[in-house]
Amino acid sequence: MEEFIKYLLENIIENPEALQISEETDDKGRVILIDAEDRDKALIIGKGGRNIKAIRELAFMYAKKHDEEKVFLKIKD
Repeated sequence: MEEFIKYLLENIIENPEALQISEETDDKGRVILIDAEDRDKALIIGKGGRNIKAIRELAFMYAKKHDEEKVFLKIKD
């Protein structure tokens, strides 16, 4: 899943070398943390949150297709 998310994001942002993706588990379940430069975070979120909403939907479909547990995406501040 991390590789899939990384692939998606590297093709959106301007500085893919600064992209960091990690995974943790909390009370909700599996969480993928995304850290990037501020300018790239804006590109990931998109106008009105459209981009991150689409990325979350793709992650949900990927997890469902590959019989993985539900995953949540979170962008670090």
